[in-house]
Amino acid sequence: MSHSPKRLIVVLGMHRSGTSAITRGLNVLGVELGNRLNPPEEGVNNKGFFEDLDILHLNEKMLQALGNDWHFLALISPEDVIRLINMGFLLQ
Repeated sequence: MSHSPKRLIVVLGMHRSGTSAITRGLNVLGVELGNRLNPPEEGVNNKGFFEDLDILHLNEKMLQALGNDWHFLALISPEDVIRLINMGFLLQ
C-alpha cells in the first residue's frame, strides 16, 4: 500500500484579512487542521479562527522576542532572523 507524501499548507495574512475563512475552506476540502485550534470568540469570530494554538503561541513568542506583537505591521529583517536564532528559535 503506497502513501502519498505529507504536505504542509501555510496560510499567512494580517489580522482580519480572511485567513480564517480561507483555512476553513481548506478544511472543508479535506485538509486536516489538527485538534488544538484557537477556539471561537463570540462577537469576534463566532465560527472559529481555525489556527493551531501551538503555532499561534510560537508566533507570539517570536514577535515578543523582537519587541513587537501582532497588532502592528513591521518588517522582519535578516538581522531579526539571526537574533531569533541566537535566542533559541532554531530553523530546521
